[in-house]
Amino acid sequence: MENHTLTIAAIIALLILAVAGTGEQPGVLTPSEPVLGEDSSQSAPPPTPPAPAPDVPQVSPEDRLLLARLIRAEAEGEPFEGQVAVGATVLNRVKSPSYPDTIPGVIYQIDSGYWQYQVVQNGSINLPPTPTSLAAADQALRGDDPSWGAIGFYNPAKTNNPWVRSRPVTRVIGNHVFFR
Repeated sequence: MENHTLTIAAIIALLILAVAGTGEQPGVLTPSEPVLGEDSSQSAPPPTPPAPAPDVPQVSPEDRLLLARLIRAEAEGEPFEGQVAVGATVLNRVKSPSYPDTIPGVIYQIDSGYWQYQVVQNGSINLPPTPTSLAAADQALRGDDPSWGAIGFYNPAKTNNPWVRSRPVTRVIGNHVFFR
């Protein structure tokens, strides 16, 4: 019996030393350790966006998701910087007196009989956001603007619209031309 007590005491001492060496507390799970009974098929809710820069409008969780859905529909497959730029163009319009002052107002705007975003007309705006489009929306909402102040964008391979092609170009990122 004494040998078993010494063996158990030795194991406990080794465990205490091992835990002390990692800086972790015994019995506390680290983020990489699964919780027993945890359903890994459920995804975590999207992270809350960080506080925006002072000149960036406050947005509801629904508006954040709408912006991310627009980014996915308009720029999925484009470089991440281009996805952030697409989000920034929407926010640039929100800040402009020439456009509606809300994200839904800008995205769902019809001007002179034309939808501002074809993805609204064709329904692809209704696809759920991806983790990448959510991250791009969050970065744009933090105030990042790789479009350099653009109010719109287009893919030259997909449009012949003379008005957008006549606008001053701010940047070209991936397949999109950004304009003022």
